[in-house]
Amino acid sequence: MDKKAIAKYEIQYNEFDEYQSLSKKGKMNASKIEKPILIKTVLHNFTSEILNQRLNDNRRGCAVVSDELATWLEGMNNYSKSDQTSTYLSFWNSTGISIDRVSKPIPLFIQQPFLNIIGSLQPRVIPKLFTKNKTDNGFLPRFLFAWPDNLEKYPINDRVMNEGVLKDYNSFIISYIENNQITINEETGFVDSKLYYWSEQAKSYYYEWQKQNTIKVNNHKDELKGEIISKYDNHFARLALILQIMEDHSTNEISLKAVQGASALCEYYMENAFKVLDLLKNPTALKEILPEVKLKFLEALPKEFTTSQANALGATFELNEKFVQRFIADNTLFTWVAHGNYRKIIK
Repeated sequence: MDKKAIAKYEIQYNEFDEYQSLSKKGKMNASKIEKPILIKTVLHNFTSEILNQRLNDNRRGCAVVSDELATWLEGMNNYSKSDQTSTYLSFWNSTGISIDRVSKPIPLFIQQPFLNIIGSLQPRVIPKLFTKNKTDNGFLPRFLFAWPDNLEKYPINDRVMNEGVLKDYNSFIISYIENNQITINEETGFVDSKLYYWSEQAKSYYYEWQKQNTIKVNNHKDELKGEIISKYDNHFARLALILQIMEDHSTNEISLKAVQGASALCEYYMENAFKVLDLLKNPTALKEILPEVKLKFLEALPKEFTTSQANALGATFELNEKFVQRFIADNTLFTWVAHGNYRKIIK
């Protein structure tokens, strides 16, 4: 959809550019052409200024998609002297923000920012990226972590994803957008949102779930764990809405099935959030997520060792030298002491 939008925008912009190049007399004899607006949804590589512009232009909102979320986290402040974390916190709450720039006399005001951030991240870099300032300010609790227990890589095989799944998802997205066009309220300038309501069963289910979640929050008050759990009141409602829209977007009612699904997802994401929290509290917890063969090899290594010792020991585990070299180069597990000499960080 973005590809089609960009192709259309390119034609419109070229026409606008040609109009702008006309003389004053030429413009008087030609039909006026306004500067086009690009409605783009998915962003990969961008500056904070462009992100704000895209959010302003696309009232449905945008998504940052990054195969390496570390790149996005590290690059968050590349284009600004100030930390952008507070801006992203506002995005999560859909709070209107005003952006003032010297180069632009008219401030950019985004009334209802809506931004998804989706990406992948290696567990070993989590302590480096989610530093204390990003846990104390509420940045971490807003993430939903999917962290599989089994991170083993498997050899290539003939098992493939059913193409029908992708086709159905593609059809769903296109159908939803085409059949749910947004309208802007002329008086307020806000999007006229479609409101969904709990069914009686769904409301009772959610109230009971939220009651139990509140108990968990109070059991961990004044702790980061409590802050994480408290955000699931919001996560629950958002997940229930997504599941309802995917099931049937023609209704305005959240079903029991949707809230049951939201409950299951919250349980899954919360468990993974606690794994992340344990890792932040105790970086040696990395040991617990190592595959069995790596864990046994790690435990067998002496506190200090040489490259040749590691290679010899690796051979007894049927690990080739390339594997051993990559493993001992992991600076979350080992410290380089001198040429060919290493020390274990995790015992």
